[in-house]
Amino acid sequence: MRHSKPAYRMLVLTDHLIHKAYDSLYPFLVHLHQHQAGIEVEVASRANPANLPFFEELKPDRIYTTLVGRHFNQQGAQLSLSESRKRVVGLADFDLVLLRLPRPLSQPLFEMLMQQVEAQRLVNYPAGILRTGTKAFLTEIAQLCPPLQLCYSTEEILSFAKNFPIVLKPLHEAGGRGILKIEQDEVWEGQHHQPLQAYLPELHTRAGQGYLAMKYLKRVSEGDKRIFVVNGKVVAAALRLPPPNTWMCNVAMGGNAVAAEADEDEMAMAQVLSPLLKQNGIIIYGFDTLMGDDGHRVLSEINVSCPGGLYPAELLAGKPYTLHAANEFANYITQHIAPK
Repeated sequence: MRHSKPAYRMLVLTDHLIHKAYDSLYPFLVHLHQHQAGIEVEVASRANPANLPFFEELKPDRIYTTLVGRHFNQQGAQLSLSESRKRVVGLADFDLVLLRLPRPLSQPLFEMLMQQVEAQRLVNYPAGILRTGTKAFLTEIAQLCPPLQLCYSTEEILSFAKNFPIVLKPLHEAGGRGILKIEQDEVWEGQHHQPLQAYLPELHTRAGQGYLAMKYLKRVSEGDKRIFVVNGKVVAAALRLPPPNTWMCNVAMGGNAVAAEADEDEMAMAQVLSPLLKQNGIIIYGFDTLMGDDGHRVLSEINVSCPGGLYPAELLAGKPYTLHAANEFANYITQHIAPK
């Protein structure tokens, strides 16, 4: 049952043209709209040319939005998000701003948001996204991860690779791009490999940008599991399986997903991660795990800017994951944010 007058007004900032099929944002926002807490949800897309003054010129009172209703869906929202000019609003009109912006992230936009909106009314908090959304942040929670090290030179890389086969993840790339494996004096990039000695000049060129070096795990074929967390609660999980005969476990590179549950080790990880991330203003996040060589899952990645896959996980499992996530987020709103 909806309130006759909404108790909260929430603005969602996104880029709808980058949304993948079955994007989780749409059902999540519909559930929030229908929640008994009385949350009116408006969405502004940076892909709408009318929003150029806000997203690019940083004018906080020039935002064109689309109002979320019970029929708000990905297909129907495309036109309205692209051309919305009926509702012009400002940041000050809202009780809460939810960021759902994919990379590249705009630091000037983040700085403007932090100047204009109180910290507790920004989810996830921009400074927290920039700090905890990097591969380097994993070194602060290394106890949850495979052996790892930040490397900025070939010397550091080769020294770390003396211990075991390693994977190198570029600090400033995503989606599996630029990942290398070094094993037995061979360098693998995708399914192609060459002698390490021959690759050293290229490695020297790339190393200056920084790599997160991580022990290569032999049981990678058992999949990369994504765990979804909202307001400190695990709300869903999905297991992404790599293509056959590959050493990489990244759905962006192929493979398929199956229904899954968070295991005891992953629930314990969430209990460690959630308070630490909440200190940085991170309320909605996902984290990925791989099977360690000892049969226990270990942390491989955290996504705090745009954790995807919740609705596809719901379809796989036949469980209302987006509803669970919306309920937990509504709990966060009512517990921590006072209506203006």
